[in-house]
Amino acid sequence: MRNLPGVISVFRHKVLGITPGLEHLGSIKWELLLCLLASWVLIFGCVFKGVRTVGKVVYVTATLPYIFLFILLIRGLTLPGGPSGALFYLTPDFSKLQDIQVHYDKFLMLF
Repeated sequence: MRNLPGVISVFRHKVLGITPGLEHLGSIKWELLLCLLASWVLIFGCVFKGVRTVGKVVYVTATLPYIFLFILLIRGLTLPGGPSGALFYLTPDFSKLQDIQVHYDKFLMLF
């Protein structure tokens, strides 16, 4: 496996814990295991209580991510360089579409 720079490399090696082969199983990712256990406990609690509880849980789980994203947006904009970073993200640079290296890097990310 080739060495991937940046976020993809961190995701593959730290979060997923990809090993060199099937003979190396790796270790248990306790953070992921605890998140999985917590989600199954919440699902069991919702199903055990009935349909009314599931409806109430849907109200919370549907709106909570938007609240967290709004809080993170406000926090990001208050950091030094935050507004200029947001403008850089939202303002496209169409001249980069003419650069063949951009398309080559995109193609390599697929594999």
